[in-house]
Formats: sequence, C-alpha cells, structure tokens
Amino acid sequence: LRAGYLDLQRLAIKYSLDLSHLTVAGDDVGGGMAATLAMLSEARHLPLKKLLLFYPVVNANFDNPTYYEFAGGYRITREQMKWAWQQYLGGLSPTDVMYSLLTAEADVLRNEGEAFGRKLRDADVDVSVARILGTIHDFVLLNALDETNACRLAMDMAVEFIGRDSEV
Repeated sequence: LRAGYLDLQRLAIKYSLDLSHLTVAGDDVGGGMAATLAMLSEARHLPLKKLLLFYPVVNANFDNPTYYEFAGGYRITREQMKWAWQQYLGGLSPTDVMYSLLTAEADVLRNEGEAFGRKLRDADVDVSVARILGTIHDFVLLNALDETNACRLAMDMAVEFIGRDSEV
C-alpha cells in the first residue's frame, strides 16, 4: 500500500485531485478487496473517506441461511462461491488471509454482507446498509438490469452517498 499511496499522491498532483475525499467502491469480490483496503488504510496512512460496497464477498462461511435459500437459480450459486473461494485462497485456510453496502434480496451473499454491516456498526463505524428487494447478485453490473427500478435506486443511493458531506 505504501508504494500505491505514493503513486496516488503523484496522480493527485498531476491531475489536481483532493485525496481528503477519497472513496473506494467495489462489488462482489471487489467489495471484499475494498473492505480489506479500508482495514489496512489507516495503518498505512491511506486517507480513505468513504467505502461503498455492493453485495460484497466478506466471509467464507457457506452455511448461512441465504447460501441455502438461494443455492441455485439466482445468478450465483453456493457451489460457485465455494469454488471461487478455493481459487482465491489457493492452499490457505480462510483464517490465513485478510479479507474478510448494498445487498440483493435473492443473493447467496446477502446475509454475509448485512452481517458485515452490523459488525461495522457495532465497532462504531458510521455505516448504512440497504437491501434491494426483488433482485439478484450483480444487479448493478448487468446491462440487462440497468434500467430496472432496483438498479436505478442503487445507483441513486450510491451517488447520493458519494456526494454527501460526511462532516455533517
């Protein structure tokens, strides 16, 4: 992160960017990576102001209720997530890696995203979590869903969050 922050400082100078309002966003695995970056940022002096996560992957526990409720037929399955974690971790166990909000109703990742939000709240982090009803994993990414009310609402909420003055 130290080298990345120096690169970021160079870009900020080159393009007149204000790093005091740095927002990091991610969806799916990118949401988990953004959360990890946020956890590391304070110790590495990376000035993150806001974190925006869409249906983040933040837990390798495949036994929460949504992993069974939406195990198949809802864009991403429980078995696909098990496979993805194996690829991500290689030979490591989940406890060996630092990894671990908007959630989708019909998504195997819903419970873990919302549980992550509760943990942040319990740690006195200023957090908002919203579940978008009647939609699936990747709903903000899929072109076919771009004009749906669910996607437009999520995008409106994201834009409002990014633009909101966090000092209020």
